[in-house]
Amino acid sequence: MNKNYFDEILKDWKSKLQKDEWFFSNIKEDIFNNASEVEAFKAIPSVLKILSQNSEPYLRTELLEILFVLARKSNTTELPSGLMESLNSLENISDSYTKFILCDIKNYYRIA
Repeated sequence: MNKNYFDEILKDWKSKLQKDEWFFSNIKEDIFNNASEVEAFKAIPSVLKILSQNSEPYLRTELLEILFVLARKSNTTELPSGLMESLNSLENISDSYTKFILCDIKNYYRIA
């Protein structure tokens, strides 16, 4: 998983999703099956950067799910660089499912 992995696969994500309704599920499955623990940990800041640059609710939710997969795959509760700032910036989201994912991420990292 190189530094630009997520930039590349998320380019034109709407049309990719139109062609394949499992687009985001396939990304998460690929991460889970093929990324090493170190690769997953190192990829988290890239997802956080993309997350901070997007206000599209659907993409934001999918990115949070990807973030959770990366966190679990990394097999560590060490806080990645930029995680707290990103999570704090999402505190005002009203979507209940997105809040649920945020809660799961915080619970994983043992953030109160």
